[in-house]
Amino acid sequence: MRMMMTPSSPNDDDWIEAARQLLGDDTSVQSERDRTVGLADTVAHMRAWDAPATTERVTALRALHLSVPDSAALLPQPIGSAEGVVLIGGQVYDAGEVVSGLPLNRHGEFVVGDQGIVNLPLHETADHGDMLVEAARALAKIHEATRGHAALAGMATSTATELYTGVAARWQHGRKRLGTHAASLPEVRRWLRCGNRIIPVAAERLGTASDVADASDVLIHGNIWPAYLMVDDPSRPSSLHGITGWRQAAAGSPVLDLAQLSVRVTGWSEATVESVLGAYSDHTVLPPETRRLVPVVAAMDLLDQVGRLLEIAYLDDAVANDRAQPFIRGGVKVLLRSLERLTNVLAPPEQVQRRFYGGGKSTGKGRQRSPATRPPGSRRSPRSSPRRTRREG
Repeated sequence: MRMMMTPSSPNDDDWIEAARQLLGDDTSVQSERDRTVGLADTVAHMRAWDAPATTERVTALRALHLSVPDSAALLPQPIGSAEGVVLIGGQVYDAGEVVSGLPLNRHGEFVVGDQGIVNLPLHETADHGDMLVEAARALAKIHEATRGHAALAGMATSTATELYTGVAARWQHGRKRLGTHAASLPEVRRWLRCGNRIIPVAAERLGTASDVADASDVLIHGNIWPAYLMVDDPSRPSSLHGITGWRQAAAGSPVLDLAQLSVRVTGWSEATVESVLGAYSDHTVLPPETRRLVPVVAAMDLLDQVGRLLEIAYLDDAVANDRAQPFIRGGVKVLLRSLERLTNVLAPPEQVQRRFYGGGKSTGKGRQRSPATRPPGSRRSPRSSPRRTRREG
């Protein structure tokens, strides 16, 4: 299981006490909302981690982040040593640098009732500048710096094979729950059609690339969304300030981060994935077998995310009046269109040969009737009527 960092504010006394234990009694609260404290000329962000996070896992993550050169990647660098972690009131705390900027999607992540954190892509027409390219470069440097690092042993694992197992199980559950609404929700019907084609293809592709599918040799972010790409100006971004949201970090394969970056920000397109993979390859080796699995993993991730968002947007009555609902439904449209495009790439629909009476091509406007199914009382056109031979005598 991956560790989680809570989106809600922990007990005021606990996080302040954690700051004092980790950073000293001279710390002063800068912002209770943002959980930031000041000491000397530094401002620190106090991070609270949810179960199944442990002091050992957070320590491992800090060690991995510290192994990446400051100038190499846009990380929220830990403050203090790797062991700068404390457990108070059952909550794990540590301190990290404050990342400047604003989320690429403006509003950041939503916290929706019992559903917890809900993240969404940008609109397909949104201007994201070169942020995907910059993020790909940063991830390449993080993956390269942490490859084979000893601290990975202290992290949870997240592989493409594990992703498939989880997605396939959730797909079976979701198709039963959502399938009862297919008649009234065209979005559900489209999702079901994609899943029926993607699941078997993904199983086959992952089975023939087990070395990549089972790899867990680098630190991965594991949860790339626009909300965690901090930029200078969300309306016209020109600089990526940092990548936040490391609550699902794990030891895994680069293919997972690359797949998410390719589809979760603006949706899938060949141009997007080529720019992401090209920028990544400029800074570290990207083996052909890993590159080939990116669209497969991306399709599995899309199937999973769309299924979850469909349930939240259309089946959860508690969300009906939530301010996030129109945003969630908009996110469903973006990701669903991407899923359909990617499904057609990986599992093209079968070319059905149809026979038409008298030859000709289908116009796509409806099925032509054969003479046997001609409506009663209808008359043949003169051209299509068989010639009759008049008997003489």
